Formats: sequence, C-alpha cells, structure tokens
Amino acid sequence: MAPSKLNRIAARLAGLLLLLIAETAAAFPQSNMPKGVTEISHEVYNLHMLIFWVCVGIGVVVFG
Repeated sequence: MAPSKLNRIAARLAGLLLLLIAETAAAFPQSNMPKGVTEISHEVYNLHMLIFWVCVGIGVVVFG
C-alpha cells in the first residue's frame, strides 16, 4: 500500500474514533449513576466512579 493511502485510512479511522468518543461523551450523563444527597450516597457514588475509571484503564490497556 502506498503511504498516502495509509494516511487516508488512518485519518478515516481517527475520525471514526473521534465520532465514537463524542457519541459516548454525549450519552455519559444519561447512563451514569446519579449523585445522592446523603453522605453515604456520596461515598457510594465516589466508589462507583473509582471502579468505573479503573475499568476504563483496564480496557485501554487490553484493547490498546
């Protein structure tokens, strides 16, 4: 394959990736756990977010 063709393919894949990230970011607030009003619910929410970001990190390592 010619380098210019590879560049076009890489640019299209990067654009698709950005589109998917944007779609995920737009859906994030609707699919996330809501914050509560009590102290315990804040702790549960913080634990939920910690576990979520650990899972995101594992996913990046595995699929990257």
